[in-house]
Amino acid sequence: MSEYVSTTNDSKLSVSGPLAKALADFNRGAALLEQYDYIEAARAFESALEAAPDWTTARFNLGLAYFNMQEKPGAQSYIELAQKAFEDILESDPNHLQARFCLGLYYQHLGENEKALECFRKVYEADSKDPYVLYKYAEVLINIGSTEEGTAMLENVIALDPGFISAVYRLATQYQRMQKRDQAKALFARFQQLKETELTGGSFTVLKGYGTVGKYYMALGADNLPLLPAATVPQKRILFSPELKSLSDATSAWNFSGGNIELPGIAAGDIDEDGDLDLCTTAFGDDGSVQLWRNDGAGRFSRDATLAQHGISPCFGDVDNDGDLDLWLGRAGPDIYFENDGKANFGSEPNEAIAGGQSITHFALVVCNA
Repeated sequence: MSEYVSTTNDSKLSVSGPLAKALADFNRGAALLEQYDYIEAARAFESALEAAPDWTTARFNLGLAYFNMQEKPGAQSYIELAQKAFEDILESDPNHLQARFCLGLYYQHLGENEKALECFRKVYEADSKDPYVLYKYAEVLINIGSTEEGTAMLENVIALDPGFISAVYRLATQYQRMQKRDQAKALFARFQQLKETELTGGSFTVLKGYGTVGKYYMALGADNLPLLPAATVPQKRILFSPELKSLSDATSAWNFSGGNIELPGIAAGDIDEDGDLDLCTTAFGDDGSVQLWRNDGAGRFSRDATLAQHGISPCFGDVDNDGDLDLWLGRAGPDIYFENDGKANFGSEPNEAIAGGQSITHFALVVCNA
């Protein structure tokens, strides 16, 4: 494929010819997967592979598209094509974890639990901190009768992610079967809390649909091409727990000349770059005061500063592209932009041209250039 790659004066690599079309087909297929249009996604990846038949990543994404056609006419043939795609990848790269994980899902779909167990075990040995890997491993262990080991694996899932609703329910059921009634009761109560506040569909049952079984069941990016890799920054996984914590100050409804505001606005972001999420919250007092709250790293928040009044919709974003989070505050009245000095000190920057007049900002969104 390198014959279609050229070097420009600024030392960046450009793509042309058949490789450019393959890359375009690949990107189109990945976008179609995100839209759950599996048939068109498969066609796009098939086209990419015609130009680049050794492109492992495109083959994996094609297998993923095939595997998600379980409700389409001809589903059995698509599932078999998915199996072949994953097995072809593993034949040349036995350490391809995504293909190994998806092959485990394939065997689990067929009820071949021993084969599924072997696949999930190999992924677990390489990555014992991914809760979805542990959950699928636990499912198969329980299905083959290794209930103690499977139960212990579910306990590990919840230790990693206390809000993993499927694992909470499955573990509660296991405790109930093991006559551990108090432990089961506590987990069923947590399940109800999580269920009431669950925002993302499909996570309760960890469905087979694209994107619902963690990172190993997601499309891969356009790697394995002769292009300069983009710089990446490791992302921390954000964990949520059903246990509630209260701020020392309570929010309240407040009035202004145009009506009543009965709900607080909130934005979360690492404003001081210490690795944890801080808060900006509105609706304190009878004038809708806006407060910053610092996180001590253990989930305890202390009030830091009061920035303005009549706040409705705060939003963090790096507006000036200097690497720290600034604040745009939507208000009852003109909006306010607060610039972060890099140390979580926010100075207001009035700008009548963009702040608006005496109106209400219901929703604020900061969009920054990459």
